[in-house]
Formats: sequence, structure tokens, C-alpha cells
Amino acid sequence: MVVRLRKRDVYLYLASLLVAAFATLVLLYPLGVQAVVVGGARDVEAKPAELDVYASNTTVYCYGGALELKNLGAAGQAYRLRISASPPRGLSLLELRLNGSAVFALGAVNASREVVLPAGSSARLDLCVKASSPGSVELVFVDPAYARATESRVRVSYRLTDWWNNTFPRRVELVPVVSKPGVALFEVTGSGEVYVNGRLVRRISGIAGLGSDAFAVVLRRSGADYLLPYQVEAWTVRGDGVAEPSGVRRPGEAVWGDDRLVFAAYLENGSRIYIYMGGRYPWGEAGDVQVLEGAALLGGERLNLSRWGVEARGFSLNLSGYVVFPYQSVKEELSDPGSWRNAASGPVRTVLWFSTTGFSNYRVEAAVTLWGRGVNAALVYVWPSLSYRGIVLEWVSPRIALRGNTSLAFNPGTTGNYLPLRLEKYGVALCRDFFLSGGTYGYFSLALGPAPFAELKRLDAAYSSFPGG
Repeated sequence: MVVRLRKRDVYLYLASLLVAAFATLVLLYPLGVQAVVVGGARDVEAKPAELDVYASNTTVYCYGGALELKNLGAAGQAYRLRISASPPRGLSLLELRLNGSAVFALGAVNASREVVLPAGSSARLDLCVKASSPGSVELVFVDPAYARATESRVRVSYRLTDWWNNTFPRRVELVPVVSKPGVALFEVTGSGEVYVNGRLVRRISGIAGLGSDAFAVVLRRSGADYLLPYQVEAWTVRGDGVAEPSGVRRPGEAVWGDDRLVFAAYLENGSRIYIYMGGRYPWGEAGDVQVLEGAALLGGERLNLSRWGVEARGFSLNLSGYVVFPYQSVKEELSDPGSWRNAASGPVRTVLWFSTTGFSNYRVEAAVTLWGRGVNAALVYVWPSLSYRGIVLEWVSPRIALRGNTSLAFNPGTTGNYLPLRLEKYGVALCRDFFLSGGTYGYFSLALGPAPFAELKRLDAAYSSFPGG
């Protein structure tokens, strides 16, 4: 028997099927899932869609939280996003990190793992790049099970800069012009004075107020960058004008006006020194100078510390020197002994403080700074003072003896503004038959070492903020 269905019955039958299918879909999938599965609504967002960054061909730059992935939560379910990238141009390394762990890497080693986004959640990704030339790359994020709803793309464009590290917002570029290449011992005070081998050569913007670990010092020679160790020493200027060290600043301690940022570099024409500021790079390595009882060791060299001064294989300094007062039947050279203390010690150098007793109405105080790490040089600051008021026939400090090929650089410092002062074969002649009113007469400095010291004609400076230019 054939049952003939009327057209109206057919329509009713189809409608009931659609209602049943819709009811089943509602039971199995919430409305949000239907919109994703059936309608293709977007449920994952990657921001920003376009990102411009700077990159270096020598250092990996990282940008914290540069990309955000967000599960909009319309479907109320989690997604497992896979990451891929278009073929990059000029890119040496690209890495995405989530909570410090790499989820995608492109470069020498390629790797990728899924990023799980629960419903309504978001994730911030750090972007790290290194590039040899400008270019761009497109990043794709997708859950293959819900490709239409989750696929998101971000285009990352990168330009090059010579900045050593993008976490430092500004830098000072020092450009030396030398008549003779050689070793340079740098001290930059918090107020911006720049001393090279004990001589004040220029002033730059002050570094006071920054943290002692807020610097990075980079030497550029022949197109290559070298990170230099540094330390920040605490110095204070006493009421009598003597600058006295009191230690090395701990990481995070603020730099004061008389403190000194110290480092060493080999200078030649064409070289550059960059002092980066405002980031964080504590130099945590131990120093290369060992201080023992009555001696100091640096780079295989031994310096003997006595009551009269310091002696090494290449030189000796009688820091006490001598003074000759008038009205004596027989000329007598008065010389007082002194004592030592370790005033500061860090990764770059150690500062030993020498002070005489002052029994003979004169006093010599000296900061003997010993540089290790292959420099193996000594930079000595000497502050003479006198309690005697009147004519002084002779005053020589220190007595100097050089042996072998030891280099010496002499700088009158502030002493030359008050006293006749010159370097003689046997020492520094401070005064001859001269009336002295007593007190401290500034300082002079001596740099001694096995390598020649740079002879600086001038030191130019330029300032810039990231990314430079």
C-alpha cells in the first residue's frame, strides 16, 4: 500500500526534523560554541596586528609583554594555539617567551610548543630578536580544531641600531683622539668629571642619582664591541680638600656627586667608549687583585707594601718622601713612616690608602689604586699637607725608581695651582726655598704600568637616547 503524503505534511515533517536538530545542537553546544563551530565567529585575538621593533646584529633584544593573545570566551572553552612564521628576511633569531620559557624559536634552532588559553584568559608574550638586516616576519597563531575562529596574525617589522642593549634608555659616547695609543684608566665622578690616567680631561652630564648597577661600559674597536668591567666607588671630599675612598657601592645604591665610575680601556684613534645608563647590569665577578699582609698581588705581579711606600718588579715609590726645614746646622731630610689600609676593592681595581704619621710637621696621604684584569697598572693619587708655617728648603714626594720598561704618566692635578711642581729624575719636587702657609695643597697623580699609557689630545662626547641614530 502506498501512502501519499500531502505537501503540508511534508513541510511539517521537515520542520520537526529541524527543531529536533536545533534542540540537539543546543543541548550539545552552547550558543557561543555554535557561533564558533557553525558561524565562524572569531574567538581569539592577537594584539597588536603590527609591531615595529629595533634589533641588533650583535645582541639579542627582548621586549617584555610585546604581544598579547586573548581568548574572548564566546565559546566558553580553551584553545591550544600553535605558532608558525613566514620565511623571514635578515633575521638571525626570533623567540617568543611565556613566563620566561620559550614557546617559539626561529633561527639556529627551530622549536615550537602550544600555548593553552582557557576561556576568557589572556597571555603576554615576550619578543626577542636579533637581525643582520632590516625586514619583517608574519607570526600566525591558530588552533587547528577551530581554525576559522582562532587564526590570528601579527606582522613584526624590525630595524637595525648599534645600541648594545635596549634596556638602557640613554648613553654617552666618548671619542678619544690620541697622539699615542695605550692604556687609559677612566674615572667618571658623579658630578660628571672625567679623569683619564689621573688627569681631568673633560666634563659630561652627571651620573649622580643613578643606581650603582645602572651602567654598562662598552668599548668599540675595529667594528667589534667589548663589554668592559666596571665598579662604582664611594668617595668623599674632606674639609681640607682631600678626596678619600670609603668602599665600593653595592648594587642598587645611589651614586653621589664625588663617587667614581671606574674602568680601563685601550685607546687608539677610531675607538669609541659607550657608557650606557638607566638600565641594570651589575658586574658581579670577583676582583683580580689580592691583598695580603704587607703585599698585593695583581696578574702575577707582586707589590710589597712597607712603612715608606710600595715596591714592585718594575718600580718603587717612597711615598713618604722627605722635607728639609731651614735653620739647621746640618741639612736633615725628615721622613715619616706611614701605614696602609684597604679602602675599596671591586671587580676592576683595589684602592689602598697610605698615610704618614705627621711627626715632622708634614703629612703625605695617598690613594694607591691597583688595576688587575690584564691591565696590571697602578694609579697613585698623592695629597701633601704641612702643619709648619714658613720657609721650606726642599720637599720631595714621592721618591721614584723605575726599572725595565715601566711606563709613567705624571699629572700635577690641583697641586700645580698652589705650588711650583715638577717631575724630576728622582721624584716629584713640590717646593724649593718657598714660603708655605700650612694646610693641604691639592694632589698630583702618577700612573705606572708595564704597557704604555695613552697620550690623549682630546676626548669628545655625544649624548643620545635609544635607539640612537
